[in-house]
Amino acid sequence: MKNTQDFESRLQRSRILHSNDDLYGAKTCCERLLDDYPKQVQVMQILGWINAQIGQWTVAVEILSNAIEIDPNNQHSYYILGNIMCKFGSWSGGVECYITTMGIDPNHSEAACNMGNAYLELNQFNDALASYDMAIRINSRYAEAYSNRGNALRKLDRLEDALLSLEHAIEIDPKFAQAHLNRGVAMQALNRHEDAIECYDKAILIRPDYAEALTNRGTAQLMLNRVQESIASYDQAIQIQADYVDAYWNKSLALLVSGNFVEGWKLYESRWGDKSVDPKKRNFSQPLWLGEESLIGKSILLHAEQGLGDTLQFCRYAKLFKGIAGRVILEVQQPLVALFESFDGIDEVVERGKLLPTFDYHCPLLSLPYAFKTELNNIPNQNSPYIHAKHGMREHWNKKLGEKKIPRAGLVWRGNIDHKNNKNRSMDLTQLLKYLPQNIEYISMQKEINEIEREALQDRSIKNLGDSLFDFNDTASICDLLDVVISVDTSVVHLAAAMGKNTWLILPFAPDWRWMLHRSDSPWYQSLTIYRQDVSRNYQPVLERIKKDLIEQFGVKTK
Repeated sequence: MKNTQDFESRLQRSRILHSNDDLYGAKTCCERLLDDYPKQVQVMQILGWINAQIGQWTVAVEILSNAIEIDPNNQHSYYILGNIMCKFGSWSGGVECYITTMGIDPNHSEAACNMGNAYLELNQFNDALASYDMAIRINSRYAEAYSNRGNALRKLDRLEDALLSLEHAIEIDPKFAQAHLNRGVAMQALNRHEDAIECYDKAILIRPDYAEALTNRGTAQLMLNRVQESIASYDQAIQIQADYVDAYWNKSLALLVSGNFVEGWKLYESRWGDKSVDPKKRNFSQPLWLGEESLIGKSILLHAEQGLGDTLQFCRYAKLFKGIAGRVILEVQQPLVALFESFDGIDEVVERGKLLPTFDYHCPLLSLPYAFKTELNNIPNQNSPYIHAKHGMREHWNKKLGEKKIPRAGLVWRGNIDHKNNKNRSMDLTQLLKYLPQNIEYISMQKEINEIEREALQDRSIKNLGDSLFDFNDTASICDLLDVVISVDTSVVHLAAAMGKNTWLILPFAPDWRWMLHRSDSPWYQSLTIYRQDVSRNYQPVLERIKKDLIEQFGVKTK
């Protein structure tokens, strides 16, 4: 009969092997131990977690389920099962296990904290906050709970509270690198990018191999338009972690904004590994075309992948397939379908989500610059309009607007609320209105305005057409009747500029990569003029320049 000393000695050995990351050695040790000592729950707990670490999810869950069946009151089994559930993405299953854990042991602070992490992944931010608060009540010195609580508060847009929580975590554990990183993320959300860089530097000082902190530092540097510094940070992250997608993806944006298209487009293909982009990836059985294979006698599907503005900007490449492809199919978002029905170079337009015709190859629209080896000097259609309003719709809107007696200007002041940088790239309507001179007929093309904005437009007798726009066919027809379109970075800018209309773009200090830096024009659109924030990140100087240019260009007078 085997004795307790033998069991404890071999159990300790399995733990040592596990802690030294010898997973297969520890696994073998646990399996042999269970052969000799069946139904030992503590061995099953270790073995279950090891199987999860090596990707054997089904086996891991089965082992922990057996452990729970043997001892239903062992809270640690539920806790490990919860960790396994979360490790393979079953966040709701993890929450259930942690709730059971705490039902057995109400003082299990790690279960409360991990439950908060699971709720965070489920975007249930208030539940996450409550879980972290529970963990902190159990253990007031729980630095990780304070740090993750800061993340929940940031998601709830309680940024100052988030900073306080993160500072508490750092006070408890000054060497807690992740808390410094999380504090940097909160600083960036507050547009305090210099402070964010300082936080990332502290995290890197503690953990020199912290690729995530290096990448985040690069992003903060890019928000300060310190492009070369940001590229250096991304390169450091890549040197540490050669498969770190975020570093490659963000480096591509830095290269593109600096005008380095050759390297930028190549790295831009790494976007598919980014968690915010990858869900949009299309897994067609047909091969991806990136400019290599001959398309003679073949059909190709060009498909939208990002926003409406991206589709409008990159649909220009469709014309390049004339003569090199047998058939070109364009799949676009529903609001753009009517606009593209007579688009030059396209044989068939399909609404995204509808049944696709047969095709031989496919290419996402934002991969076309890479496929065609685009550089600053060979951007297609940069000097000529490539989108046109339908004549019938133009006449409809001409009648609706009435006789034109003075210059007309279209206005858009807010972008898509789902855009991650919308807060910075949008502006307040009342601020814009203060700088618009009289004797110009202003037309609002802003969709989804609130009551305060509606009243402000009425006070200035500005026509609001946003509610009447069914699709971009309507928007294009209105643009055709305007003398100038004034807009923040939205799809309307791309539409108006692609039509060759006089388009004035209002940009934040740190622009999207496509607008590059330090220039008032765009290589993508000849008719576009850019008005950029300076380092103050204030729109007032921008609007003063717009007011001056409106007066000079249209000969209008102020009050």
